[in-house]
Amino acid sequence: HVAGERLTLGVEAPFDVPKRRALSHDELLARIREELARAERTLRPASLLLIRLSRQDSIRFHEIAAAALREGDLFAANAPNEALVFLPDTAEREAALVILRLMERNSIKATIGVAHFPSHGSDRDSLLFAARAALVEALEGGRTLAVAKPVEMDEKARWLSIDPLLGEALDR
Repeated sequence: HVAGERLTLGVEAPFDVPKRRALSHDELLARIREELARAERTLRPASLLLIRLSRQDSIRFHEIAAAALREGDLFAANAPNEALVFLPDTAEREAALVILRLMERNSIKATIGVAHFPSHGSDRDSLLFAARAALVEALEGGRTLAVAKPVEMDEKARWLSIDPLLGEALDR
């Protein structure tokens, strides 16, 4: 090795890391099912967040989430003004802090419903129901965030979780 010369091992050119992107709704639902099976096997927590955004913020949210969330965290659009975020290995309190910090740092106004595996549901659909119920509770209470109540939900939340566009229609 001569002074001033550069020794290169392996590939000299930098790797192009693909940019993270929001998953499609179907991709997200499939991945949530996989992640919940892993969480159940390893006895690890997981949190699902349903986020109601303004139209302007819904456009920015996915770009911000791609840059700010951890590798392995999942996100997708749920409706034109809603996003779903799934945080593996994350308890409900930590999930709430992560998403509130993300919203605050990026000046995003949102209402958030949080559901936690396993206390608010043991499968994807029950977590979606619980997150929807928490979102409805936050919206009706004029709060930024609500955490789901253990397991039971009311009929209104069940219908809203089946059809996210119904929630948008009710907002009008």
